[in-house]
Amino acid sequence: MASCSQLLDYRGNMSRWTPPLEMMDGIVTQIEDSQDKGIWAWDCLDQCLVLITPWVLALLGDNPMHSEMACHRGLMAKFFCRICWVKGHHSADSDIQKGTKLKASQAIQLVHSDAASEISMTSEASGSGQETRLRSRRRPLETFQKMVDRVERFMEKARLRNRWESQKHLQDIFNEATRIGGKKNSDQIGTNVGLKDTFQNYFIQKIFTSYKNVSSKTAKEACVSNVLKTFPTDTSSPVWCLRSLDPHADTPVEILHVILLGFVKYFWCDAVSRLKDDQKLLPINGKTLVAYAGSLTGRDFRVLAQVAPFCLYDLVLAECLNAWLALGHLIPLVWQPEIGDINKHMWLISEAIDHFLDCTAAWTPRWFNKPKFHNILHLPEHIRRFGPASLFATEGFESFNAVIRKFSINSNHQAPSRDIGRGMARGNRLRHMLSGGFFLPKFKEEEWFDQCNNDSSKRQPPSEGWCKIASASEYMSKIRNFAPEMFKIAEDTTEDTHRGKYKFTAH
Repeated sequence: MASCSQLLDYRGNMSRWTPPLEMMDGIVTQIEDSQDKGIWAWDCLDQCLVLITPWVLALLGDNPMHSEMACHRGLMAKFFCRICWVKGHHSADSDIQKGTKLKASQAIQLVHSDAASEISMTSEASGSGQETRLRSRRRPLETFQKMVDRVERFMEKARLRNRWESQKHLQDIFNEATRIGGKKNSDQIGTNVGLKDTFQNYFIQKIFTSYKNVSSKTAKEACVSNVLKTFPTDTSSPVWCLRSLDPHADTPVEILHVILLGFVKYFWCDAVSRLKDDQKLLPINGKTLVAYAGSLTGRDFRVLAQVAPFCLYDLVLAECLNAWLALGHLIPLVWQPEIGDINKHMWLISEAIDHFLDCTAAWTPRWFNKPKFHNILHLPEHIRRFGPASLFATEGFESFNAVIRKFSINSNHQAPSRDIGRGMARGNRLRHMLSGGFFLPKFKEEEWFDQCNNDSSKRQPPSEGWCKIASASEYMSKIRNFAPEMFKIAEDTTEDTHRGKYKFTAH
């Protein structure tokens, strides 16, 4: 709440070696405790105590982190989408609804043409890494009809996943792992449903290693029984303990990694690989954009998305240029800061996404080896659920990397995670005070704890004694306020702050 200063107990725990879900276990415990008991805070407007109960609305991150949070096997799995049951290679079940026949027909016509065939081979070479080429050697050659079916599946949404179904599948995986000789079947179940709980996998591996050097079946069963007694009651991921959260539906498509570091980067690297040396000159710092095409940042790709169609209009084929134009039409709709008519905006962005995929398929269907071309289909429903896409983008969090790095460098490097946590806590405390936030003095806290007899279930802070920093100290933050400059907010000019001049008057 922007208008309410909160009294919160911040605890930061960071580690380079601890897996994300293992750290999340402690965070979920604190969230559950806060949901049961609430967090007392002071409302600076109504001048009264308020009780806050936190709820997790969404989990933000890039695609690999989203897959881990959703207990999904990742983008390289046969079921590569964490949101729906769309399938990749070697899959053509009848339960997936068929659609977009027009899009498939476009792909069929253009694949038969010489131009599209030439583009397809080049895109495959430029858009795939060494790992992809090694896998293709082991994978059987894809027939033309299988490719068309795969493109159709890419360009449509399949049946949505849900947490209850995933929890059942993960429990089946664990139950099969507890059976002697069930390791192969356990792995096969995970492959068939596209799920992998890295938190639960730790306990599964302990089961397998418990009878590794045991020969008889009876002894193996005894080993499994003994190791199961050491496990906690719930061995599944802590994300399932978060009430009202579905990690499949509440991990929104991240526009930085999907669009700027996805589509724009793919298209730009492909375009640069086709240009001759005398064509690799662009007016906007062209040497850097061309020489370091594979190492550009999101800010660079934001510029490229706007200027690339004008720079490449006579350097690439018409199909490639049409895909660039469709992408340039889609990006402004995605980065809308405000949405006036949600229904109209949903229609516009859905049409823009379909048009972009149509143009991409018309250019070459080989681009649909990239799972991000399917993930973009789920963006409209996430915008309807969470608001403008910039709200759940990770660009804002990326800017804190320099702050975290500074805390780590300016330390003795004996406990960097502790130093980072303390530095972030100090910064948060300073921000709270300079923004006019209220706090309870330390002596008042001691009286409060004594009155409550250290009973955490009955702790309610007093309604008197709350204070904030002196007005003269608060005035210092108004001498040069960086917030309006950073976020492009119009400053309040109703009060003359005498910028650049400060005078303290003692009372």
